[in-house]
Amino acid sequence: MEVKTMRMIYLVCVFGVASHAFASSDVKWEQFKGIDKGNYYTTTEDDPWLLSAPLSAELPAEEHYLLLEMSVSKPTAVELRWMNDDHQFDGDCTLSFRIDQINTPVLKVVDLDRFGTFHSLNVLRLDPGNGAGVKFKIHGLEFVSADQVPPELLAGLIEFRGYTSKLHYLPGELIEYRATLLSSNYPVRKSPKLLTANIVNSEGDIVASHFQQYALPEIYQLKELYGVMNQDGKLEPGKYRLETVSRDMLTGLELKSSHEFGIISDDDPYIYETPFKYVKDFTIIQDQEGLWHIFSITGDYFEGHDWQSDGNERTFSHGTSKDLRHWEYHTPVLCISENDYPDGNGKYEDRGVWAPHIIYHKGTYYMFYTSVNEQVSQTISLATSKDLFTWTKYDKNPIVTLEDAEWAYWRRDGWADCRDPAILVDGNKFYMYCTVYAKDGRGTVSVCESSNLTHWTTPTIAAVGKHAMESPQVWKKGDHYFMTTSSTGAGVWKSDHPDKGWREVDFPRPPVQTLEKYVPTSVSYAEEVAPFGDDSMLMASITWRHWGNSIYISKIISDDEGQPIRYESPFRLDE
Repeated sequence: MEVKTMRMIYLVCVFGVASHAFASSDVKWEQFKGIDKGNYYTTTEDDPWLLSAPLSAELPAEEHYLLLEMSVSKPTAVELRWMNDDHQFDGDCTLSFRIDQINTPVLKVVDLDRFGTFHSLNVLRLDPGNGAGVKFKIHGLEFVSADQVPPELLAGLIEFRGYTSKLHYLPGELIEYRATLLSSNYPVRKSPKLLTANIVNSEGDIVASHFQQYALPEIYQLKELYGVMNQDGKLEPGKYRLETVSRDMLTGLELKSSHEFGIISDDDPYIYETPFKYVKDFTIIQDQEGLWHIFSITGDYFEGHDWQSDGNERTFSHGTSKDLRHWEYHTPVLCISENDYPDGNGKYEDRGVWAPHIIYHKGTYYMFYTSVNEQVSQTISLATSKDLFTWTKYDKNPIVTLEDAEWAYWRRDGWADCRDPAILVDGNKFYMYCTVYAKDGRGTVSVCESSNLTHWTTPTIAAVGKHAMESPQVWKKGDHYFMTTSSTGAGVWKSDHPDKGWREVDFPRPPVQTLEKYVPTSVSYAEEVAPFGDDSMLMASITWRHWGNSIYISKIISDDEGQPIRYESPFRLDE
């Protein structure tokens, strides 16, 4: 497996600084072609790429900080982009930022060290969405070494973040936090440092604190610090903020970070989260003894939700709860495998496992999930269990590919969608729905059938959209079938047949933004449904955040035809 290097770009702005970073020397200016210092440039609608500045020679290895000073005539979106070692544009080598100050020199510092030696650089792009007629001027542009970075900009080059174990705490729970510091740009390594963590309420009052002293390692690596604060019953339900400050006791250098979280009440929704881990596509099921289980894609969220980071999305988290509020966390299940396709032609699961879905049938739990190989080709695999804790992979995996589906775009040796399985049990038949792209570029939900859960027909098209119809979820209520899809192809669908006739309709998704009181969130996606009682259904859905996601669990309230009309959370578990 290729080991991925952490890739980050550090950015800081200082306003009202008039070229002081370039006052001492402009010796690097002749390295750039196509830029005249001090001249105005103006954007147009049809040509947003205004400046191209290939370097005249390779830069010295130590000069990997770019100092850029510019002014603009109105608030502007700017994109900085450069080439990689292979002289190709790389999406990872792109930095977007805004300049909101008007006619004021703005100095920015960018650390390019993690992208290798630079052969050429495409310096500026003004976002065409910003409109034509933006005037801007380059006051200074040069590469410098670490000791030439202006001291007042140094803190912006050091990656420092503090965040909580969970985004939602129940009153009385211990509040866990983590602080991480990437030490590659830290100037004085041996000086002692003091980490202060404060909990601040919505009025700005500090209600709890924790301190610890630490030192950085001698090598460039990530420093991780943990702490626990006991509420002692003092924190009322509401919105709070964790503020972490690292102070160098020798130099006085301060690094700051802020992270919002909430203390929930009994009237707040049922929520599932995993400590210091993010959750993505998941499955929820109640076992035969009434215990609820959630299995989800998981990974560390220091860098966000990066599925490409080494170690992320290689297994599934596992949590259990009796009341859908207090969760016990168990050993993850189903690590990736190095197994080959049955014909021996390549591996099918040596990169990741995604999007589990579980059903119970005749005394056995069946978990269907996405197997992902190193080329990001996706297939559907199966594992079984008697107790939801110990799982055995099917010896003839993968059970579904798209090799025989002439309409579908799929291959073994490159990115190909065949993921997010969802199983519908309808009488004595089973239907599997997946996210697939057609050869003509349309996003689709595919469907295939089985009578035994191991042998499946060749997938056909069930529903079609303009974009990727991710995470399909299908259930039957009365005589009708209902489906939700997520991502750019998000929608709600209805049909009178499980394998055809799907049409877009209008019914609500869980209103996560109104349910969420404490932490800024996005919208509901990757829903999962599960039977609840004799005639009800639960819908659980993910909310997307940079520092770990939450799964909200609601009860579906339907009309006489089974179509959802609203969602309840919390709800009575004994109904």
